Amino acid sequence: MGISYQKLRELLVERGIQRKVLIAELKFSSKTTARINQDKYLDMETLEIIARYLNVNIGDIISLKD
Repeated sequence: MGISYQKLRELLVERGIQRKVLIAELKFSSKTTARINQDKYLDMETLEIIARYLNVNIGDIISLKD
């Protein structure tokens, strides 16, 4: 069990937002964007920043893995 950021990855592709945009505009490190691609833990503050940037709820960008 764990967290999946598949919804976030799909949303970023849908909106044409690349990793380098998150790094530049949200001041994220490449490590943070790598964690998204690897479904690694992100703290709530980071998830809130992403959700606000995309104008969505946190539930729209994460889901639980079975």
